[in-house]
Amino acid sequence: MRRLILLAVLVLLVGGGVLYLANPFGSPNWSPLSRLLGWEVFRVPSAAMEPTIPRNSTVRICYPAGEVEVGDLVMFRYRTATEARIGDVVLSPAGTEIVDLKRVAAIGAAVLEVTTSGVEVNGSRIRPWFAPGPAGTGVAGRFEVPSGTIFVLGDNLVSSNDSRFNGPVPMQAVLGKACDAQ
Repeated sequence: MRRLILLAVLVLLVGGGVLYLANPFGSPNWSPLSRLLGWEVFRVPSAAMEPTIPRNSTVRICYPAGEVEVGDLVMFRYRTATEARIGDVVLSPAGTEIVDLKRVAAIGAAVLEVTTSGVEVNGSRIRPWFAPGPAGTGVAGRFEVPSGTIFVLGDNLVSSNDSRFNGPVPMQAVLGKACDAQ
């Protein structure tokens, strides 16, 4: 009986190790939870996604992202710590990825316009996820979204450092999507 239990434990360990190394969900990191289950929990430290995701809340990210659509909350590779710019708050060692979570507002080959009353893509107003900012807050503008990229915005336009300031995000930089958040 003892040998049978040891054999079962050995099979589970070897099988789990092979599954971990195979990384069937395409997790971008070495976390056992994300590699074996296909999801991971992240904390959102800013007010950029309020009111949808309050500051310091957690969100579950599922891997891989699959097809990205307007309205999806996506986690993407922002830059590595060695590529940081003046003004970035970097808490990661050099060479590690800096990731961010924002809502997809437009997908390549589109024209996006942010006004004080809402967000329009190709002249049509999109669902009101975004809390518009008051006039004169620097949230407005017209942006061309190149093919192969997405334009991301924080739901709280006044408090979000997003594609309006950093440019569109290449599709290959998208790591995962929020599993449960609306």
